[in-house]
Amino acid sequence: MGKVSIEDIKLKLSVLSYDARKEVYDFMSFLIYRQKRKKKSDKDRLLDVSVWSKNDIKALESVAGDINRWTIEKL
Repeated sequence: MGKVSIEDIKLKLSVLSYDARKEVYDFMSFLIYRQKRKKKSDKDRLLDVSVWSKNDIKALESVAGDINRWTIEKL
């Protein structure tokens, strides 16, 4: 598929019925929404990263140690 110009789109839209043009318009709105939603700035991506304190990590390591000492009953 070659380049798609605005004029080509206008020409095709002019041939469609009102209902079909409305459907195309709604689909374009959906594509724009999805495109905007996907683009996060680097700052936003960094803000989404969780931060663990040293106390949080110590608590997890303690629990991991407790789990490692569990004994499993053999049937």
